[in-house]
Amino acid sequence: MKQCGECGFPVRFASLFEWRGDGTILMKQRGGALLQIALLDADELQGLFDSLSDTIGFSVDHILVEAQRRVGKAIYANRPIPFLKLVPHSRLTRPQWAIKTAIDVLGRDIKAIGFGVVHVDSYRAGDHLALHVDNACLAPRLAGSFLGAAELVEDVPMTVKYRMDGDRLAIDIRRSEENDQAEERLYLDEVAPAAASQDYERCDACGAPVKIARMIDWDSERGSIEDRATGHRDVMFAVQSLNSLQRELEAEIGPRIRNVLYDTQVRLSLKAPIAPIADDDGSFWDDYLLGLALRGMGYPDSFESGEGTVTIEISNAYNQTLYAARIAAALEARTGKSSNIVWHKRDADSAAYSISEAQ
Repeated sequence: MKQCGECGFPVRFASLFEWRGDGTILMKQRGGALLQIALLDADELQGLFDSLSDTIGFSVDHILVEAQRRVGKAIYANRPIPFLKLVPHSRLTRPQWAIKTAIDVLGRDIKAIGFGVVHVDSYRAGDHLALHVDNACLAPRLAGSFLGAAELVEDVPMTVKYRMDGDRLAIDIRRSEENDQAEERLYLDEVAPAAASQDYERCDACGAPVKIARMIDWDSERGSIEDRATGHRDVMFAVQSLNSLQRELEAEIGPRIRNVLYDTQVRLSLKAPIAPIADDDGSFWDDYLLGLALRGMGYPDSFESGEGTVTIEISNAYNQTLYAARIAAALEARTGKSSNIVWHKRDADSAAYSISEAQ
């Protein structure tokens, strides 16, 4: 992967994503849906989904597939791939080599955002697409993305089956006779910036924040991103997928699922080391909040800290429940004590709360 000559940041990455000063990352699009992305720990995400499934008694994978299917359609609606829908469905007009070329467009994106290396196994126009991903992770996310892209190209309903064998993911997409029956709550959120703004030091050549270039490494051969401080694998994950998952679970189970998400994220975050970001003697919280912002998780509109307590107002968190849980985990790591949260406002697009040591 070609890297910036000044900061070492992958050029494709810098052209694909925009690090905004409000603590969000946007996927650059030419028209169509605006997509918000966050740089997240792959194992932590998988742990979140697995814990949710264990707690509620059924797998959330099918919800993730459906949510990501819509994200996949939104992503590729303005890329070269949709133009294939104008080509007649036949082996002559859609030979496998041509489809492989189209999938390579998706494959380069998949590799760039840390989900592995894509290979096409077989294709029959209007009927099926079989492929596999080496060094894959978060299988439902990948399956949903390719399902969405396939439906966009074929312009017919499709269904997907997938299987993980070690770190290889096999995906089989076939034509379906069933129309899209997805619930309206699986829509994509609109992205709105918050009032807060960070003045990142940016590379003069590519425009990427210098600190994010120092935080992570890319393995272009294996299609993976590594956090230099922790050694963990990171991925660029669509924020809208997480929020669609929460909406669906709230509709099926009720608002108590928010507490399950919160408690699970606190526990997972406490297991992860808190890596330093700042180069100076800034406070712990300045450092920690900057790290979340650089990962696209948002930045508070206001933040106050005292002895064993913090108070936050935020309008652009990647997910309000999960962001609050990360703050709680950081407070617990500092104090060595469990915490309680009091929500003053808890909407999808804005929240205010206080977190303090448990008495």
